Amino acid sequence: MEPVHEIWLERILEDESWRGGLTDAQAQRLLQWALARIGPHPEETGEALHRAMRRIRRAVQSPPDEADGLLAEWGIRTPPEWTSWTMEERLAWTLEALSSWRPGYSGAD
Repeated sequence: MEPVHEIWLERILEDESWRGGLTDAQAQRLLQWALARIGPHPEETGEALHRAMRRIRRAVQSPPDEADGLLAEWGIRTPPEWTSWTMEERLAWTLEALSSWRPGYSGAD
């Protein structure tokens, strides 16, 4: 891992705001999703990813109407099953729905 990536990762790991209320496995999954999108210049993409991670965490912990508001910036809406899903299922669905998103390529920045 290059030094700029290590600096970004260190900052992320020190900040609990993106992982509050998630299990270690859920937080690891969200972190892996972000690391796959950081790109070669984390100084340019890192903050957008950090905001996205916090928004995703809040969305998976929220009822559908609130989650819809948090996910609207990406143009996605929660499915009808949202209320019956576990947080793990919500996280899996959300990360899959955002699988093609990259920082700087949408209005979510």
